[in-house]
Amino acid sequence: MRRTQVSIAVLMVALTLVSCSSGTDADPPGQRAAEASPTVLEPLRCDADKVSDHAKDVIEKVGGLHGEGFVVRFAQSTRLGVVALVTGDLTKAGSTLVEQYGVSVVAAWDESVEEIGKGGFRQVDRVVAEHCPS
Repeated sequence: MRRTQVSIAVLMVALTLVSCSSGTDADPPGQRAAEASPTVLEPLRCDADKVSDHAKDVIEKVGGLHGEGFVVRFAQSTRLGVVALVTGDLTKAGSTLVEQYGVSVVAAWDESVEEIGKGGFRQVDRVVAEHCPS
């Protein structure tokens, strides 16, 4: 009898946790970021020097940065300038990274591409293609 009561109690706790975690109010940070549009440094140019010391310094400063409500998952120097891919609050990340660090474009990190490999490079290529059609 005691074992059955414990099993029922464990089942009730598990069901409560599942129902609480499936609510839409608790979307994962990556999903919230993916729904927002990228932040872009204006005026945006498509002829930035990809190997400049400035670009290297920016990447060194922001790569892996944990800001207030966001994390930089990947940063790469491109013809747009430095593109940063983030999870979390894209608005906060955009204002911080563009204004304080000189990042040219802040976009959401796409969790689904990560599993494929080389996800950051592919995502940055897409961002560049969106803003600088060949």
